[in-house]
Parts: sequence; structure tokens; C-alpha cells
Amino acid sequence: METEDKIKTIKNEITTFTNRLNNLLIERSELYKSGIAIKAQYVLKIGVYELKRYRLFYNIEKIRRKIALYQIALERGEAISEDDIDFIVNEDTKEFQKQLELLSTQLEIAEEYQKENDETIKQINDIYRKIVRKIHPDLNPNIDESTKELWEEAKEAYEIDDFEKLKEIESKLENIKIESFDENDYEKLVERKTTLQRRIYEEKLRLRDMEKEFPYNKTSILDDEEMVKEVVSEIKEEIEKLEKKYEELQIRLDFIKDPQRGVS
Repeated sequence: METEDKIKTIKNEITTFTNRLNNLLIERSELYKSGIAIKAQYVLKIGVYELKRYRLFYNIEKIRRKIALYQIALERGEAISEDDIDFIVNEDTKEFQKQLELLSTQLEIAEEYQKENDETIKQINDIYRKIVRKIHPDLNPNIDESTKELWEEAKEAYEIDDFEKLKEIESKLENIKIESFDENDYEKLVERKTTLQRRIYEEKLRLRDMEKEFPYNKTSILDDEEMVKEVVSEIKEEIEKLEKKYEELQIRLDFIKDPQRGVS
């Protein structure tokens, strides 16, 4: 009788921990989604100016390198074509170009996200919650390989807001038969309980870490319009300085390429 009571108690604990893990998994997935919205908001309010600033920084870096290459060629008395200069500089600044492309892509994504319908996003979240509860491997240790593959498809669809794909997966849930965790071996029950406790701990850590990272750490700024204006104002001031620097370097580059331009 004592053993039966112990098994009953631990099964109840497993149910509790399963529900707790389910809630944490949903919380993390929704935090991820809210992060996309926060990032889009940040990019549209502040990131657009950061992009302009970085583009200027990139162009200034290119001009500086061109000037350096022309000066080296002049000192050595060597001829160097503009095409050669452009090729060398483009090769040397590939990492800058990648970062510029990344920032530009983030702006495009933010602009596209802004067009999404709030009702559709809500439906996506509702469907995803059902899918998580039904076939998430951490909540359902007895799922087969085909169901695991379906779960991976659901994750991918959720990440890119593929509503139609999620609806398709939802329609398949009724036909999926998953053997419930109906174990009476006490040692195996303890193992399952321990696994759930470990996963709960891991999810709590992941949630805590996510909240400290970008874009979640920008919410205090985004929620304060005055602070947004202050940040944007600072970036605009930097942009003005960079624009002047760019103009100065361009004049210098033009003179090196054609000294007669500098003769009045």
C-alpha cells in the first residue's frame, strides 16, 4: 500500500511539473515572438538612424583606405587604376559590407512585420500552444520519429509566422496517437520527475538570460518617448559629424586623384 501511495504521489508531481514546463515553454516561445515585435519597434524608431550612421562610417572607412592606397602608389611612383583601388578596398571592407547588409535587412524585416495583422499573430500563438502541449518532445517523451519531425516543422513555421503551415500541422494532431506516460516502475517515475525538474530549471535560466539581451533590454527606452528622442538626437549629431568628415575626405581623395582640382 505504501508503494502505491508513493507511486500515486510521484505521478501527481510529474503532472504538476509537466504543466509547469509546458507553461515555461510557451512563455519562452511568446517571449521570442515579443522580441521580434520589440526589435521591429526599436529598428523603426532608432535603428533606422543607426543604419544611416553605419553607412556613413562604412563609406568613410572606404575613402580612408582609398586615400592610403593612392598615397602609397604616389610615394613609390607607381601607377594604380581606380578599378584596382576599388577592388582592393571592397575586399578589405567585406566585413563592414556584411554588417551594413545585416542592418538593412533588419530594417526591411521591421517594415514588413509592421504590416502583419494582430489577429493573425494571436491565432498563430493559439495554434502553437496546442501543438506544444500535444507533441513537444520534452512534454511527451513517447512520441515517435515522425512526430518529432512534425514538431521541428512546427517550430520552423512558428518562427517565420507561417500561419497556413501551422494550421496544416494542427489538423494532423487529432490523428496522432501518443502513448501516455503511464509508468508504474517507481525508479522510472523518479527519473522522469528528475528530467522534468532539470528542464524547468534550464527554461527558467533561458528566460532570465533572454530578458537581459537585445532587444528585451531596450524596452525601458522604447517605452519612454522622451528617451527615444534623446537617443535619436545623439545619433543625429553623430551623423552630422560623420557627414562633414565624409565631405572632407572626399575632397582630399579628389585632390589626390587629380591635383589640378586643388589649384584655384
